[in-house]
Amino acid sequence: MSLRCLRDPTLPILLPDEFESFSYAMLYNAIRFLLHNLNHIDGFVHAYFDDSPLDGDNHNSAPGGKEAMINAGKLFFGGVNVLFHDDKGNDNHPLNALMKALLEKFHARYNVLDWQANVEQQKKKEANAAQLLAKPSVTHDDTADDIDQFMDAIGVAPQGRPSSRSTGTVTRLPTATAQTAPSHDTVAIPRPPPADFEHAASLETHDTIIEIFESPLYSGKVNWPAPGHDLIGYDRLDGYRAPPRPVPRSTAQPVKQAKTVPDDEVLHHAPISVTVYNRGNKGKGVSRGRNRGRGPVSGR
Repeated sequence: MSLRCLRDPTLPILLPDEFESFSYAMLYNAIRFLLHNLNHIDGFVHAYFDDSPLDGDNHNSAPGGKEAMINAGKLFFGGVNVLFHDDKGNDNHPLNALMKALLEKFHARYNVLDWQANVEQQKKKEANAAQLLAKPSVTHDDTADDIDQFMDAIGVAPQGRPSSRSTGTVTRLPTATAQTAPSHDTVAIPRPPPADFEHAASLETHDTIIEIFESPLYSGKVNWPAPGHDLIGYDRLDGYRAPPRPVPRSTAQPVKQAKTVPDDEVLHHAPISVTVYNRGNKGKGVSRGRNRGRGPVSGR
């Protein structure tokens, strides 16, 4: 899946996302079955495909290796550029040029997407700030003027303080103007170069991708190795088990429950007494139970 959709799974999948996803599927199989300069790929597969770290909102996010590859625009792992080669060690493999051309396009696209998202975020912040500045704020003079109007209405003159109506001044905070409103030109991320916009726009059709895949086949500069001469001969992921995904920790507060008295405290909380009346001994009660011999008997 593309990095954009991994960052936000609710977004619709676009044509550039499909190209990116196909490239990851190709890379996944190449790293498993072709010859390259990595001795072991368990860490690579985890970092690029299986990892799902928690982001700042406690949600599973994109793998860190995939993020780093797109940000750098090149295929690397552990500080080493990943290169495919044939059985003679020749790294002039067409897959290297293919991945380089694809990553150049994807890197430029995310430069543009990140810049556009930053601009929209800045505009929203500035619009909210302008709305706050445009709201009139009630001050002391406003409140005093309202009190004077109320006292005049009920026939009571203000004492010891001149009415603000007499001065004709009401103090309010300044409203937003073109001078006080912040500018949209200042953003945290600089505008990408024109070439990045061109690369990003080229992913909107199949033409550029077709040209990228045709180039290693018909350029004559690189040749695909003879059948079987770039295969390792086995599955490098045989026996590999993906580590479990991190589970977001619940931030909900525990439900408070009413405290109950333990059974042993209930039984010993108060003495229990029973008065038994015998027919032959009217008026005289015989106490039975836990309170026998501990005091007067009450109850019936």
